Amino acid sequence: MSFEKIFHLKLLGTLSLQDSSASRQPQSLQKKRLELLAILAIGGQVGISRDRVQAFLWPESDTSRARHALDQLIYSTRRALGRDPFSVTAGEIRLDPDVVGSDVREFEEALLEGELESAARIYGGPLLHGIHLTDSRELESWIDGERARLASAYQQSMQKLAESAAARSDVAGAVVWWKKLSLSDPLSSRIALGVMRALERAGDTSGAVQHARNYDRLVREELQIAADPEIRAFAKSLASSLDARTPTATPVFSKRASELHPMPTVPPAGSRKNSRTMVGRSAFAVAVILIAVLLTRYNGV
Repeated sequence: MSFEKIFHLKLLGTLSLQDSSASRQPQSLQKKRLELLAILAIGGQVGISRDRVQAFLWPESDTSRARHALDQLIYSTRRALGRDPFSVTAGEIRLDPDVVGSDVREFEEALLEGELESAARIYGGPLLHGIHLTDSRELESWIDGERARLASAYQQSMQKLAESAAARSDVAGAVVWWKKLSLSDPLSSRIALGVMRALERAGDTSGAVQHARNYDRLVREELQIAADPEIRAFAKSLASSLDARTPTATPVFSKRASELHPMPTVPPAGSRKNSRTMVGRSAFAVAVILIAVLLTRYNGV
C-alpha cells in the first residue's frame, strides 16, 4: 500500500501538493491547477468525464470555451510539474497514481485492505476542510457528498476499532478510539454515549460523568437544546453510584446560579432596629447586676 510518488496531494483536512523529494509545494502551481488535481484525486481510478470537469471549473462558460480552457489547464499543469500527471482519453481524465499520490487514495486503499489503524492515521480531517474552490454549485454539491462519504467511512472504522478493543478486554484502547471518534462528530449523542460507556468499563466513572456534562454544555451552546434523555439518565445513574464515595456530590447538570448560591436572607429594617434595642437592654441589665454584686461585697468588708 506504500506508494513511491513524485508528488503527494493532501485533501483530508487541508489542500496542498508536496514534492516528495523536497517536502514543499511546487512553484508556479496556480489555484486552478491545484483544483484540477484535487477533483481528479477525489474521482479516483475511475476518473471523471471531461464534460463534468468543465462544468465544475467553468460553470458559466459555453461548451467550446470550457473545452479549450480545460485543454490549456492540462497543458500548463504538465509544464508546471515537469511531469505528466494525467491519463487522458477521449471522454475521461484521471490522475496517474505513479506521478501524483493522494491521502484520499491511501485512505480508501487502507480501508479496502482492512488496515483500519492505518486509515485512522491517514485521515487528517474532513475533505477539503475550510477550502473554497471555484464558485460552482455542482462542484460544491459533489464535494459535500464525497466529504460525507469519507467521514462516514472514517467513523465506521473508528467504531470497529473501539469495539474490537473492547472485545479483547482492552478497555483503555476502547476509550482512545471512542474519544477519537467523538472528535469527528462532537454533537453525536450516539458517539457521546459510546465514550461514556467505554469510560465506565475502564473504571473512570467520574470521567464518564464529566463527558456528559461537557456534551450537555456543547449541545446547549451549539444547538440550543438539552442533551439526549438517554445520556442524561445514564449520567445521573453514574453520578448516584459516586455519591457513596463522595460526601458532597456535584450535580450532573448545571443549575441556575440562584439555586446553587442562594442569597443570604437580610432581615427587614424594623427587625434590625428591634434587635439593637433588645441588645441594649440586655447590656444595661447585666451592668446593674454587676454593680449590685460589687456593692454587696464592699458592705461585707
